[in-house]
Amino acid sequence: MFARPDGTRFGVEIDGAIHLIVGTYWADWERANEIIAGESLLRLPSVAMYLSPAVVADQLRRRLDRPT
Repeated sequence: MFARPDGTRFGVEIDGAIHLIVGTYWADWERANEIIAGESLLRLPSVAMYLSPAVVADQLRRRLDRPT
């Protein structure tokens, strides 16, 4: 979880290849829905950190600056 200056928080979930397996993907949905009920969640595929690091950094920066 990341905390913003105003005290609100958001989570970041980084999904690797294992998350493409149906059972894992389903469990991710259930967990994300519980997190989203109380917090904000940013989900990223792990490959994005290698192929688009500037986009990932921009999304994190914007999420840190914005309230839930």
